[in-house]
Order: sequence, then structure tokens, then C-alpha cells
Amino acid sequence: RRSDPIEFWEYEGPWHLFDPAEVNAVVPLPSRALATKQAGIAQHVSQMERRRYDLAGVALARYRAVTLPEVRLAGFGRSEIDLGEAVEAFRRVVLSPFRTGRARP
Repeated sequence: RRSDPIEFWEYEGPWHLFDPAEVNAVVPLPSRALATKQAGIAQHVSQMERRRYDLAGVALARYRAVTLPEVRLAGFGRSEIDLGEAVEAFRRVVLSPFRTGRARP
């Protein structure tokens, strides 16, 4: 019987963008991680046949690093948060465990 909450993180990608208000978890990507991400995407032929998905993914990561500090984290016109060159944006969701069995009085 599971009593712990279930947590999952929804990933934002170029074809599935979040409204900035939905982003509630941000992970900075150092240059090396960004290069690894781009190389990994390039290995998926299906993602590269139609469009340059690798360029779109990197562009989104850089865009979010620039815009999220003002739009979502610190507030408009404030710049004290520096997320670096690129970030991954997520929507973290926590679900309560399912209850089974008889209802308690």
C-alpha cells in the first residue's frame, strides 16, 4: 500500500511550451550540459528530419534563462537572479496517493 505522494516533472520542449506562470522548477544548464543535450537530440533522426530540433531546444533553453528571472522569479524590471546561459523549465506536479479499501467512518 503506497502512502507517499507521487511526484513527476513535466518537461517543456519546443513543441510543448509552458505559460511562464506554469513553470515551478528551473534547472540551470552549464555550457557542457547544453552541448551534451544538443548532441543527444541530434542522435534522434526522427527529431532532425523535419526541423532542426537541436537548435530549437538550445534556443528555448537560452530564452528561458533570459526571460524567467523577470517574468516568473524576481519580477519585472528586477535582475538580481542570474540563471546562467541556459535552463530547463519544468512543471512539477505532486499527486496524493490513491486510497483503496473501505472508507473509514
